[in-house]
Amino acid sequence: MSNITFLPSLVLKISFIILLTSFITDPVGFVATSLLGIVGLLLFSFARFLVDAANQEKARLETKHRQHSQQQQSQRTSFAPSGCNNKASFAASRTEAERSVGQQRWV
Repeated sequence: MSNITFLPSLVLKISFIILLTSFITDPVGFVATSLLGIVGLLLFSFARFLVDAANQEKARLETKHRQHSQQQQSQRTSFAPSGCNNKASFAASRTEAERSVGQQRWV
């Protein structure tokens, strides 16, 4: 995508050379060539707009995904008993609690 940044100036230079050559050799064809050049520049501008919109949407989705992941992580740690800040200690305390509940049922 970084290669697109220099293309508008290059397209303008090439279009200007073509239009100048066309005007010198065939004034009637100059109108058709200039119209084609304008259409080409409009299409190129629209393509740049689509690329920029796609990049913005990608960044928005990545930010949304990152926020959702952080929210899930904070929910996981918020359910942990006090003193259990990591997953291993939380899992260990949960299995101990399940064992004690299981033993109480069988007694």
